[in-house]
Amino acid sequence: MYDRHEVSVKVALYSSDGKRTLLMRHWGDAGFGLPGGHIDAGEMPDAALERELREELGITIDATPADFYVRDPYDTTAKNHKIILGYTATIDGDVELPAQACDGSEEGPVWLTRAEVEATDKLAPGYRDFLLKRWP
Repeated sequence: MYDRHEVSVKVALYSSDGKRTLLMRHWGDAGFGLPGGHIDAGEMPDAALERELREELGITIDATPADFYVRDPYDTTAKNHKIILGYTATIDGDVELPAQACDGSEEGPVWLTRAEVEATDKLAPGYRDFLLKRWP
């Protein structure tokens, strides 16, 4: 049995030309994640996504709810049941992003092409499937 249900919002951000997606690189070589984060108590999902994107990337976007999924639903060792509400959006590929790690060397935002997303083993399969299924 799970100790609690954790709900997060994540967004697949695609460049307006459809050639790249914006991911968050984790410290070291831990891998990539989608922009977004946890929903605070009493917060609506759309508001949580807006807050997270302001905090992480300094941007405001119009995102479309796309899907939801449960991370590792068959992982019996997990203490938390994680539900992820997925969104999609398109942004200008030249949008000004936070200075840290725009080159992809540290934690922060990094643009990847579809081929790079398909080739990396540093992205959770659920995130990869979500990105590729909705790629413009």
